[in-house]
Amino acid sequence: MGSDDLPAPRLLIGCSEAVTPERARELCLAVLQADPLIAVTGPELAERARTEQPDLILTAVDLPEEDGFSVVRGLRRDGDTVPVVFVTFRAAQHDVISGFIAGADDYIGWPFDTTELQLRIRALLRRSQWERGARAAATADPRTPGARGAAGPPVRGVGDIEMDTATRTVTRAGAPVDLSPTEYALLGFLMDHPRQVLSREQLREAVWGGHVGLETVETFVRYLRRKLDPLGPPAIHTRRGHGYVFDPDAGQGPGPRAPQRRD
Repeated sequence: MGSDDLPAPRLLIGCSEAVTPERARELCLAVLQADPLIAVTGPELAERARTEQPDLILTAVDLPEEDGFSVVRGLRRDGDTVPVVFVTFRAAQHDVISGFIAGADDYIGWPFDTTELQLRIRALLRRSQWERGARAAATADPRTPGARGAAGPPVRGVGDIEMDTATRTVTRAGAPVDLSPTEYALLGFLMDHPRQVLSREQLREAVWGGHVGLETVETFVRYLRRKLDPLGPPAIHTRRGHGYVFDPDAGQGPGPRAPQRRD
């Protein structure tokens, strides 16, 4: 699959009336140099995802018997972290948001540039490969580089919020916070830049590669707030005309603080 030194990926494709098995197989062989596994219904996609353990799932939304959103929600509920990319003609903003909420890692509307598709899939596979290695290292020996307490520790914290990149879990004040992959990626970028003003455009580029509208950024900031704020003080603060600041400690500690604007 190109020059990334990645092994040939094991791909699972969810097909629809518009994206037939023949078309999907041709696309994967031409663009990704991989012969994919094929599912032609939603239930089959769910079953093959569980039994075949693919490296990545490419799927349409309009699958027979059960739509792609429902299938991916089920996989995420079961703890399956396989990267999922929706490739679909349904590219309206509300569809894109629905896909990310369901648990997709990326959402690509037809028609698309095949080179861009290839690069985005490579990026997901690299990330997934690194995460699997970090989880294995942390499980085998906590002193292993990339494990807790060693060089490049997977557990990082800002204020009372902790993220474990090996297990892809988040806690606030010790309480678990259940996040979708997109919410997790957004929080990770915010935690990389605490107490800095980040524009909506910066967040869009970092989390979505610039491929969604700014309304999607605002929507996911709102979703993240709804999950973090019940467990502590507001963590994401709006700077009117500039963007957002991630600071879970704002409003805590001795002495009065100026009130923070939030939307």
